This record gives sequence, C-alpha cells and structure tokens, in this order.
Amino acid sequence: MNRTANKIAFPKKITISFFVLFTIIICLAVFVKSFLIKDTYIEVELLVSGGEWWWDTTHPPYWLGDPIVDGAVEYTIQGKKQVELLDVQKFNEGSKKTVYIKARLLATVNKWTKKYRYKQNPLEVGATLLLSPNNVQLYANVIGLQGITPERKHTKRTVTLKWYNVYPWQADAISIGDKMISSDKDTWATILTKVVTNAEKIILAGFPQGNVVIGTTDPLRRDVTLTAEIQTTQATNSEVFAYYQPVKIGDILIINLPKIIITPLIVDLQ
Repeated sequence: MNRTANKIAFPKKITISFFVLFTIIICLAVFVKSFLIKDTYIEVELLVSGGEWWWDTTHPPYWLGDPIVDGAVEYTIQGKKQVELLDVQKFNEGSKKTVYIKARLLATVNKWTKKYRYKQNPLEVGATLLLSPNNVQLYANVIGLQGITPERKHTKRTVTLKWYNVYPWQADAISIGDKMISSDKDTWATILTKVVTNAEKIILAGFPQGNVVIGTTDPLRRDVTLTAEIQTTQATNSEVFAYYQPVKIGDILIINLPKIIITPLIVDLQ
C-alpha cells in the first residue's frame, strides 16, 4: 500500500507577506544603525580590578599587570581598533599591582539619547568593562569618560606620615631620598625627612604590683615619622594618591619604596 507523507502547504499570499515583513524589519534595522546609531572613538579612564565595582576594586596580580603596556591594542573582527591603551601607570603593591589606564575605545553612540555603548554594554562612569588588549583579558572600572568627567589635575603636596609599631629592620629599610616611581618612571612620592623613636606603648607591671605603669615605650618596636612630597590627582571635591587612595588626615597611604612597602597614616597635610 502506498503511503504519502502529509505536507502542510502555506498559501502563496502568506509566504509573500512573511517575506515582505522580514524585508521591512531588515530595512528598519539598517535605518536605525545608519541614522540613529554611529560608531565613534571615545577616551576613557580605567582602573583595573578583579571584577565588579562592589569587589572594592581588587587589584590584579603582578603577572596580569606586567603585560599591560602603552600602545597595547585589541581589534574587532573587521580589523578596526576596538581598544588602544594611550597611557598606563602601574604601582607595585607586593604580589599585586594598581593599574591606571587611559584608553581610546570604539563605541557606539545613540544620536537621540547621547548614550554610549561598548560591545553592546552601557559605557558609563562606574561600569565594568571586559578588555583584551594584546591578548590580556582584564576587568576595568570606568572612572572617567571624555566630555563628562572633569579633567584630572596633578599637584604636589607635602605630608607628615606616621608609621606606628614596626620592627627596627623595617624602620632601617627607609632612607631619606627614597622615591616611589611608577612604571612610566614618574615620581609619585619622595621621602624628605625621617625620625625614628621607640614605639609608644603602655607597659604595665605584672603580679604582685598590679596595674602599675612602668613604661611608655617599647624598646623592641619603632615609630617612624616621615615628611614626604607626594603627587596627588585632583578632581571635583576629591584628592587621591596613585589614582585611588584618598588623601585626608587620618588616611593610610600605601607607598612602594625601593626596599620596602610602607603603610603610614597621614598626620599632617600641606
């Protein structure tokens, strides 16, 4: 017995209607792309992080920061420059690095809303971007956007720093004239003076005297008072060191010197 498969045949008019609708959608997409959205290059400031902004901008390990250099490029599949690194500043922090980047990105801008997008994601201050310059994958937080963020200016400040309760060999590792230098050989901090004393500490007598103060310094520890000239970055109502460390009395600075990384408190600011 011959069997024939059931076939569903669409009316010719319906087929034509689908084709016309599909053509109209394509034309609308081309119109939107051509007249409402255009490609453009925009300069941004980035701080490389471990991921989303709520990660407290965890700094990348040294092996990720080392290959990030001026001139590194990421290309689109059409061969256009998607990312170009214009300026890279790196600061060592032990096994990690603070990495500041000024880059030019290929983005799209909506002519009506004036909004930017990068790789289909919103390009805004505070956004987290995924970049791959020179085949190095990294996350970066947008901290500045061309035409939106005020221009950042550098200035020199003299600060008095106090590094409390450290070992004698840590105090000895600091020398007058020591400098903190970025990857671009820019000087960000210079030690001007240094005073070392026994660490302040209340020492109480034990049994049987009870809580009797027998000393106010610890001969096994040191307090280090430093005067330093630092370079800060100023924006609207804010001032930071190494692009992210707040500069206020009572704040801690992370300063990478030739022999040691120190973390003193700011006790005076001029």
